[in-house]
Amino acid sequence: MVPALPWAQLRPPLDIDGPRIRLGLAWAAVSVGAVLVGPVATAVVFAGVAMGAAGQACRSWRRQPGRPNRVVAICGATGIALAGGVAPWAVAVVSAFAAAVAAGARFLPPGVPGRTRRESDVRTTAAIALLIGAGGAAPAVARDQLGATAALVLLVLVHAVDASTFIVGSGARSPWEGFIAGAAGAGAVGLAVAALLVPPFRGASPWLLALVAAVLVPAGGLVATALLGRPQARAPALRRIDSFLLAGPVWTLVASVVLDL
Repeated sequence: MVPALPWAQLRPPLDIDGPRIRLGLAWAAVSVGAVLVGPVATAVVFAGVAMGAAGQACRSWRRQPGRPNRVVAICGATGIALAGGVAPWAVAVVSAFAAAVAAGARFLPPGVPGRTRRESDVRTTAAIALLIGAGGAAPAVARDQLGATAALVLLVLVHAVDASTFIVGSGARSPWEGFIAGAAGAGAVGLAVAALLVPPFRGASPWLLALVAAVLVPAGGLVATALLGRPQARAPALRRIDSFLLAGPVWTLVASVVLDL
């Protein structure tokens, strides 16, 4: 099962070695380019990252109690993310199917791929599949249901908060400095959206959506760590998509209500 860790242990490790900023910029460029192409391209790009993220999360549970079923977790996360390019109902259907398979996987015979002598944990398997899958599906759903402008704003908000939190937090003594920097980044994007993108962003909607990103983007990093069998396990694909785990689905849902479409 997913471990209950103190908040400090759930903070993502601030790995500043290597070309982290360049990789972050490349990921931002690829994701924005996919949104510009369309919902299917967006779903394919994010599904690829979701597949890698789920695989790395499963690998972190090696020799740990309560490890997930690799096949179910990886296929579930990938399938849910791909369903985002179809429609919200497809995401719901694939998510329900993945949860059902995760619940039944513990009863499969020992010869089924992805199963070892130890019984797989249903909650860990379902958490990896559903959370990573939903985070990967959200940008494609936003592109399909809300349009290119709204989906691009989602990406810009997430990347701005993520980058601000990382850049300031990597050199700060207190973790709150990174969170405050991320909130400031969200506020700057919200100000630009309120000034330039009316419609579909009217009234308080830019500020409400910026607040969602400011709170849930860093929270996604904590959730991603909770999905790992070892908090310090190396999972670069998971760290690319962790900002979307909570912010993506919630932002898309709130935007569908408050935007003038």
